[in-house]
Amino acid sequence: MPTKPTRREARQMRFHARIKGAPTPKEAFHEAVRYLTAELADIRNADEAEGDRLYTHYAAEFRRSGDDTNRQRR
Repeated sequence: MPTKPTRREARQMRFHARIKGAPTPKEAFHEAVRYLTAELADIRNADEAEGDRLYTHYAAEFRRSGDDTNRQRR
């Protein structure tokens, strides 16, 4: 008899479906970052708001590092 998936398994299935269904690679990347920050918040036993805060922080970091890389290429 199938059992109900755990919270982490359900989150993993939901995010993997969003990543596969993303229309652009950039959106898929941001969904992957959202998934990883949600996992990180879960490991720290934090709430959903903490996961959102971590996503905002890491997305800004990735944007800055991308800008730096683009500047170096010019």
